[in-house]
Order: sequence, then C-alpha cells, then structure tokens
Amino acid sequence: MGAFRRRGKFFQIDFKDCSGVRVRETVYTDDQKVAENVLKKREVQVLEGMFFDRRKEKKITFEELANEVLQYSLKLRKSKEFFYYLIKKLIGYFGKKAICDITARDIVTYQEARVVEVSKATVNRELAVLKRIFNLGIKWGKVVSNPVKGIDFFKESRGRVRYLTQEEIPRLLTNCHGNLKNIVKTALLTGMRKEEILSLKFSNVDFDNNLIILEKTKNDEIREIPLCSELRELFWVLSTGKNQDDYVFTLPSGNRFKSVRTAFKTALDNAGISSFRFHDLRHTFASQCVMAGINILTVRELLGHKDIKMTMRYSHLAPQYKQDAIGKLESRICHCGVTGATDKLPQKVESQITLTNIAN
Repeated sequence: MGAFRRRGKFFQIDFKDCSGVRVRETVYTDDQKVAENVLKKREVQVLEGMFFDRRKEKKITFEELANEVLQYSLKLRKSKEFFYYLIKKLIGYFGKKAICDITARDIVTYQEARVVEVSKATVNRELAVLKRIFNLGIKWGKVVSNPVKGIDFFKESRGRVRYLTQEEIPRLLTNCHGNLKNIVKTALLTGMRKEEILSLKFSNVDFDNNLIILEKTKNDEIREIPLCSELRELFWVLSTGKNQDDYVFTLPSGNRFKSVRTAFKTALDNAGISSFRFHDLRHTFASQCVMAGINILTVRELLGHKDIKMTMRYSHLAPQYKQDAIGKLESRICHCGVTGATDKLPQKVESQITLTNIAN
C-alpha cells in the first residue's frame, strides 16, 4: 500500500510501480481527498500492470540500445551472423523510436506484420532477440520494463530433423581432411554446436576425468560432456606443445577457425550427401544415441536442452527401446500368473486374451 503526506502547500504520494521501483509523485493540490484519489488510481494501475515510472528511463532510441546489445553479444560470439541479421531487422522497424515509448501493442503490430513476410519461427527468433534487448536494457539501468514480457509467441511446427545414416557417416568422414575431419568427428561424438567446437580450448578438456567442460553455452549454463577414448587420444595428440589457453582446432597461422562452411560443403558434395547442414551433425549425434537405446533424459543432458520438448523430437527413433520396455512388462505380468495358459492359442488370440486379462 502507498502513503501520502503534505509537503508545503501540496501533497506527495509514495508507492511502488510495477517493477518494484519506489515512486514519489507530487500532487499539485491542497485537497487531501484529491491526493487520496490519485494514490488509489496509481495503486489500481500498478495492480493492472499499467504503471511504470517512465521518468527514470533515459531518453535513448531503440537503435542506440540495440547497437549496444549487438556489440556486447558479438564479444560473446553467440550465433554471430544470425544475431546480427535479427537485430538489424528490428532496428529497421523500431529505428529512432524512444525505447521507453515502445509498448506491447507496438510489438504485437510488428509481430502481425512480420508473419506475412517470414515464417512464424523467424518471427519468434526476432521477438526473442527483442526481449533480450529489453532485458539487458533493464540490467544496465537504461530501461524500466520489458514490453515483450507477456506477448504470446507463435506456435511452431515440429522442427526439421536431418541426420546421417550409418552408411553416410563413413562417407562423410572419408571426404573430410585435416582439421575438418577432426571437427566433424568431434561433433558426431559429442553433439556439440559448431561454435562450441570452434571456440573449444584445452582448458575445457579435463583429461583426468575424461570430460569436456563447456562454460559458455547457448543456454549460459555449464555443460559437461563425457570424452570417449578416441577423442581423448585425438585431443591428447593435439595438445602437444600447446598451452591451456590455446584453441583445440586452429588454422596454420595458429588462429582459431571462424568458419568451416566452404570446406564442409565441399566434403558433402564429394560424399554425395545433400540437404545437410553442419548443425545436422548434432541431430545425428542425438538420433544415433536414441537408436542405440540411450534414454531421452540422458540425451537431453548431453545436448544441454533446457526444455525436454526439444529432445522429444528424437523419441520416435527408439521403437526397439519401447518394444523392449513392453517386453519387460509382459515378462513380469506373465510370470506373476496374471495370464492364463495360452500357449496353445494362435499368437493374435493370445495377445487379445493377455490384454483382456490385464484390463480385468
């Protein structure tokens, strides 16, 4: 609850806005009843999420804040090219508008206009970046509220899942050479993202515990990936004469790789593999894990997914795993004497009777 008191000839009301910021506002009246009504009005606005102390926001444009966020993000090297593209699109729309004047209605209008031009997934990525711009603005004390909060994102269809078959994997590796082969092999055996691999340093490799420890990930969470014997041997050879701060995969100049796009495309063409991207190596890792019988929760941890729904895209690849589970259930029930003597019946009839007995 707020409070009010007389300050000289006028009254001052004191309350907290929607973001919890304390607000003191002068009500230019000597009538106590009027001051009480203004305070009640502000309290209702706060309860409805409609009042923020805009006076505390600096009058900077969206473009200014977006460019600051862009420079900050480029230093972190997170999805560099795509992030740059998305921010420039947002700047093109909101441009010189003051950051504090952008409302939820403005964002919905942008959302509705963009979905006519691009896919729902692309619009969602743009809104996610927009949300981050406002969140960083709040963190840096330049913005009071985030108008993207509460906006409903579009429901997306199941994402594309393309993975290498058992026959395609050796074909690709055979056509990769030098560091590219080592990079692709690392992707296939760890499920790491491209940027995570290219920025990998020997300080991230724990040879004692056979772990790759990723401190900078897409989800800003530390992720540990078991190091198989083949990769351990590879990294051990590559670490000869190197320091902890050196990158695992480097160009002849000693600098890290910024991209392997051209070399990877050449390898794909030579291997006769089409409709495949580097990120699909991550899909291959996940798919092969599931088909090998590794449970979904473990695959989720290895991939670093926050949402299990992302990992469930691969669940349909484990029919044998599900069949084995049903087989174990059948074995337990049958050996408990729930089902009758059905060995003389045809298989289809036996299955019907078993299900009937379980239901009863």
